[in-house]
Amino acid sequence: MNKHQKPVIYWILQDNQVTPFIVDFLTLLKQRVHEFAEIKYLIAAHNTEALKTSKKLKPVPYHMTSSTCTDSYEGFCKKRDLIGDHEFSDGLSLWRTLLLDDLGSGNLFRADLHMKEKENIHGIILQIPTPLGSSVSEERTFYSWVYTAKQSNIPIFGYELLPLDTRWTLAPSLLQGVIASTQDSFKHLSDKDTGMNNKLWLIPRYEGRFFSPSCTPLWRNGLGTAYKYQKELKIPMDRTIIYIPHNVAMTYEYKKLVSFLKPFEKKIHIMFCIGKDQIRGTHKHDEIIKIVCKNDLKTISHSFHDLNSPWEITMADCVAGCASCYTSSISAANNIPTIIYDPMVKPNKNNFKKSVSTIADFTSFIDKIILTHNNKTEFAKIIFQIINRNFF
Repeated sequence: MNKHQKPVIYWILQDNQVTPFIVDFLTLLKQRVHEFAEIKYLIAAHNTEALKTSKKLKPVPYHMTSSTCTDSYEGFCKKRDLIGDHEFSDGLSLWRTLLLDDLGSGNLFRADLHMKEKENIHGIILQIPTPLGSSVSEERTFYSWVYTAKQSNIPIFGYELLPLDTRWTLAPSLLQGVIASTQDSFKHLSDKDTGMNNKLWLIPRYEGRFFSPSCTPLWRNGLGTAYKYQKELKIPMDRTIIYIPHNVAMTYEYKKLVSFLKPFEKKIHIMFCIGKDQIRGTHKHDEIIKIVCKNDLKTISHSFHDLNSPWEITMADCVAGCASCYTSSISAANNIPTIIYDPMVKPNKNNFKKSVSTIADFTSFIDKIILTHNNKTEFAKIIFQIINRNFF
């Protein structure tokens, strides 16, 4: 092995992971990490349609040989012996329950994957299957790669494509790390009762949404926005991004809203949404905000963003406004937590939008958003941790 060769990450892809949105995201991810790692996207050679669909990724075909033994008594006995005498809490043996259904009775399947021996493989990443949605092919691919990785002493990690906040945690527990794309799954897998003791990451929404069946064009339009502004505005990764849909018709109310964020000044960055037509006299929208909120903004990191570029909202951890509006409709519909502070409106909650009438409720919401942000790790950083073996 060449000592100057960059560490290699194998990323295993299947049919349901080569949508146009995912391919675009994975293309950008490969570019982002190219200085310290090489991602190789692998697809089974027989999966010709997926190879065509993902050609932008320059996928590497891999070969797999398999053998199946159907309904043999030998297979039944092997599985029964592996399960052993373990029982459910009420005394029913596991093998009597599982072998007749989920473990396929006497069916035995074995797959041999053929990897390049001399590659500097530092980790393998692949989708985690679930019993409610994954095909037999996806499950067999997963378990075959897990087995191969463990035989080769290569760390293997799985990411959430289908929901992982379910009762089935066997597949995630086989990995050295799990990458959750939703807060619900991250919270569920963090629970000690699930028995999980492997590394757990939560990727930010502007990455996780690409691994969702409900991904909308807004997220594709916003691809790379967070990376762009992190660099251009020098926003530290530990800053929580709060998007404020400012309106000059409520200048007084928004001045108060900004003052409520003062206690969080070292933890946040505010993105002000402004419109070119929102002027008062000779003052433009951003000038009005700077003048009216001058004292508070001296110590709060902030920037101004065009109302006509709604996709920039994708980098925000939340939206905070003084009234429901065009922007809050977009954010709530795209699963971005949205808080409306208005003491004149009765408090209510509807999916991702919450209206509050007290400062205490508003600041409590911001506290939770900051806590959630602190749990998030971008994919590029996860890969950096993997190749440096510091994921524990």
